[in-house]
Amino acid sequence: MNGDASIPRGRERYTALRPLGADAFSITSVARDGLLDRDVALTELRPELADDAVAARIVAARIASAADLSVPGVPEVFDHGGGRAARPWVVTALVAAPTVQDLVADGRSARDAEELLAVARTLAETMREVNAGGVVHGALGPDIVLLEGARTWVTGLGPQPWELLSPSDPAGTAEAWSRFTASLRFASPEQAAGEAPGRRSDVYGFGRVLESLLVLGERGEDAPPVVAVRLLGALQRLRESCVDPTPARRPASFAAVLGELERIEAAARPPRESRPEDVSAWPTAALATITTVHPQADADAVATERIRIVRGRPATPATATATAGAGAARSARSPKRASGPGSRPRPRRPWSPAARLVVAGAAVLVLTAAVVAHALLVPAGSAPDVVVPQVAGKTVEEAARTLTASGAVVAGQHPTASSYGAGLVSGTDPGPGTSISAGQTVALLVSTGPGETPVPQLAGLDVAGARDALAASGLTLGAISARDGVDRAGAVLGTAPSFGARVPEGTAIDLVIASGRVRVPAGLTGQASQPVIDALAAAGLHAQTVTQDTSEFLTGVVLRVEPGEGARLALGGIVTLTVARYVPPPAPPPTDGPVPTPSATADRTPVPVATP
Repeated sequence: MNGDASIPRGRERYTALRPLGADAFSITSVARDGLLDRDVALTELRPELADDAVAARIVAARIASAADLSVPGVPEVFDHGGGRAARPWVVTALVAAPTVQDLVADGRSARDAEELLAVARTLAETMREVNAGGVVHGALGPDIVLLEGARTWVTGLGPQPWELLSPSDPAGTAEAWSRFTASLRFASPEQAAGEAPGRRSDVYGFGRVLESLLVLGERGEDAPPVVAVRLLGALQRLRESCVDPTPARRPASFAAVLGELERIEAAARPPRESRPEDVSAWPTAALATITTVHPQADADAVATERIRIVRGRPATPATATATAGAGAARSARSPKRASGPGSRPRPRRPWSPAARLVVAGAAVLVLTAAVVAHALLVPAGSAPDVVVPQVAGKTVEEAARTLTASGAVVAGQHPTASSYGAGLVSGTDPGPGTSISAGQTVALLVSTGPGETPVPQLAGLDVAGARDALAASGLTLGAISARDGVDRAGAVLGTAPSFGARVPEGTAIDLVIASGRVRVPAGLTGQASQPVIDALAAAGLHAQTVTQDTSEFLTGVVLRVEPGEGARLALGGIVTLTVARYVPPPAPPPTDGPVPTPSATADRTPVPVATP
């Protein structure tokens, strides 16, 4: 496409109108797009931090996290520029809505329990898609989640590890992570301890958002009391599991969070009303029994008693009426059962002594069996349950004392490989937190030291997924290095030690991940434009062309490449090619004297030829 110098480009295209928000490193403004004549959100490095290279690195990394992400619930990125060397900026869709934290601080905003459940589900769905795109938010909290009705908007994505990574400046990388973590209002415990965030860190941030939403729910009064209490109690339990200080005890992903929300919604629904049963087909034995015992009972009383005996529960008006009608019909067909002013009730037949003896004996047998069963299943004076305590890392003697004090009985030791030192207790069977009866035996698992385990296959996973896979194999995450190429940013390319190698449990495994950056190939200037475009496409870059009139080169020759050869760009970045368009040179001015005839050996201007 041809360039047009009159069209504003870059940061100059946008005019800041009014402030919208700010954090430790950047400010966000409502801005006007001069080209498309629309309002947008403009986020850029704070002016006072223009000379702060670490702050610029953090903002540029956060912009890169969102630039290639297309997820419903995350404002779309329209344009971005700058970088570590220049003041970074990004333009996104404008969402004019308050944050969850603003609504809590307002003191008047309220949501009923069902609205909170819908908001929690929408937020969890958005975060599931963010993580599925290989991005860990790392800064999730009520201060960056916007609430627009029941719809949530997730903003303020944090940097990815490979975006902050600078192999030539490890001290700068560490400082950048430290400053970014210190700027967070709702950092997870593992982030506060100096670790890079993972998916469970985002689950922790979701729990903090849910904590603020529950404050709004406590102000609501519109939901029915039973449903509201049931929903709010279930959401409170979910919040507690999400903000557990130990990452392994939190839900493993937002797919697990969504599954729990579905269970909460299903449990909160009122039970379906049972349909009235068709009593016309019930057996008549009960009616015969009742009419024998109560010969003067009317039809409604007989129907009610019949239902009580046959079904073991009180009758509803509908079923009683239906049964009464059925009994009346049978009475009409059976003259022997008709009653009236001149009829005599049939005398009741007394029980014989033998029948009475059989019934009494049966009752005694049933009562004896119940007493024996109770004595066997629930011994008298049974001790209350106790919870197995956590004794991992203790010596055998210390663990035994702790278990005995809790009411359990230590019985046996089982050697097992673990990351604990040889001779220390690595666990119990049953495990810690299990509820057992006082006096029940508990076996100690005694560590023999780290065992060996194979390095799992991590290629293609993101850093968070690789960390989880390593943890499942008893390994830990080591150093992370990045490599330029056409692979998806953040994807694991290899490990050290390599896949399949057997290493002691607890070993740190180093990762090589894709940086998401590629370099502009060399040797493009002077070539024909189409081969250059193909070479850029093979390198993961897109080309745009502008033309320049010249009489020195034929049409189609590449005159300039911007950025220059060797420049490092994001995968899918744009390279501008300046391509020649040949125009004849101007004719020389006429002279008054005779025009000299050029000799055959005179110097001639060579015809420009495009280099293939």
